[in-house]
Amino acid sequence: RFTPRGWEMQRRKDEKDANYSQFLANVQDNKLREVLERQKKNKAHCGFRRFWGVRGKYTKAIGRSGRVVGMSKKK
Repeated sequence: RFTPRGWEMQRRKDEKDANYSQFLANVQDNKLREVLERQKKNKAHCGFRRFWGVRGKYTKAIGRSGRVVGMSKKK
């Protein structure tokens, strides 16, 4: 019987229990939220970027929310 090695699983080693594991779709959203919250708590750079609403390397001061910048309608 084939058993996958730890590094062949879907996720890397978990920080809480130090196990390799494979998640289902309903658990994956919760795990992603936990990872992002942990990054924010640990003050990791990518956690701050998620907190600010900025995703990507070259978005210097532009977030992913707020007003749309573009042409304004003439009054």
